[in-house]
Amino acid sequence: IINEEGFTQITLDDLNDLIIRHETNPNEIDYQTFLSGKLFIEKPFLMQTFISKTKKKKKKKKKKTKKQLPIPIAIHNEGPRISNGNPPLVYVKKHPFTTDQNRFSRDQIPKHIINDDSVHYMDKIHPQFVHISNATYRGDLHTLLDAFKSGVPVDIRDKYYKTPLMIACANGDLETTKFLLECGANIHLEDHFKWTSLHHAAHSGQLGVVRTLIDAGAKINHESLTLATPLSRAIESSALDVVDYLIQKGANVRHENLTQRNLLDLATDFASSQVVNVVRTAYERKGNKKGNQKLKSRRKTTTNIKKKKSSETPSVSIKPVKLEPLLPRRGSLLLAEKHLMSSNDIFGESIAYHPLTIWTDQPTTHELLDKKINLRNQFTMNIDFPNYKRPLLTNAQAKVER
Repeated sequence: IINEEGFTQITLDDLNDLIIRHETNPNEIDYQTFLSGKLFIEKPFLMQTFISKTKKKKKKKKKKTKKQLPIPIAIHNEGPRISNGNPPLVYVKKHPFTTDQNRFSRDQIPKHIINDDSVHYMDKIHPQFVHISNATYRGDLHTLLDAFKSGVPVDIRDKYYKTPLMIACANGDLETTKFLLECGANIHLEDHFKWTSLHHAAHSGQLGVVRTLIDAGAKINHESLTLATPLSRAIESSALDVVDYLIQKGANVRHENLTQRNLLDLATDFASSQVVNVVRTAYERKGNKKGNQKLKSRRKTTTNIKKKKSSETPSVSIKPVKLEPLLPRRGSLLLAEKHLMSSNDIFGESIAYHPLTIWTDQPTTHELLDKKINLRNQFTMNIDFPNYKRPLLTNAQAKVER
């Protein structure tokens, strides 16, 4: 219709042809295509030919990087259900408080066991089960004690191979840590990353927990899966008092991890300036000591070594003597009298009263306030807020923001 000569004479046949071209449905015309003019105007005269086209930028080729294989995380099976259809052994019964709160409270306890007869008229409390890791995290010592008395092992593991002692140390709970050590928890066990309880305690940055574990015999230079020691975890948490204490106790300052980075490099990446200064002075001091020891060892002669060997006295091994218990004399009247007094044949059945439940010792309001003050002194005032983060997380976030 439109060409180089301009508009040609339009006939009825041309109009019908134009309508048929733009007709999508009966009695409907695609007006957008009609206004563009693609079907009745030649291409050199369209508006699109006069608009400058922008070239698409070529995408930069990405550098080929070595694919890092994912670290397989082993998950421990919780096991089948135990007798009576109860959940697996890792789920323990929550300690019930069967006491009438209208009569007794944590600040007004019963004066005698018989006074608390709430169990006889209150509704029976159905047993509730809680994961032993959650009970340890909340510091529910009554639930833990009931579980250990019922036969649950103290070193039971969750699905990440962590024991209750590891969870208490990671949480920085000194009271729960001492309680578990008194119950016989093993401080040398490892989780799936070969972290011991001392690794978790140093990671939490709590000096009291670290001191308790070292006094109990924890290995101070134990290596994890990435060859990290408790001192490196304390440096990552930027805990100055824990770092200073571990160095005083003989932690290896010149240790290197799996990526061959020493603790001084780790301190410059994570820790504060004070921790960096402490690690640097200990690092240099240990280097000087090693050099002095080498010079002294060269000056020693063989004669001095022989004299020392001769002067040493052999250590005598002392074996404990087993003492056999003394046998009772035959025909002793005192033993016969004691046997008769202890038997129930003479006095009949015992009339002792055994209550169904015993009052559970609870901390008073004053003790709870003291505990809250101690937590604030340990973890600062931010422990009261829900968005509180551990020292390692705060240091990692500060490093990312830098």
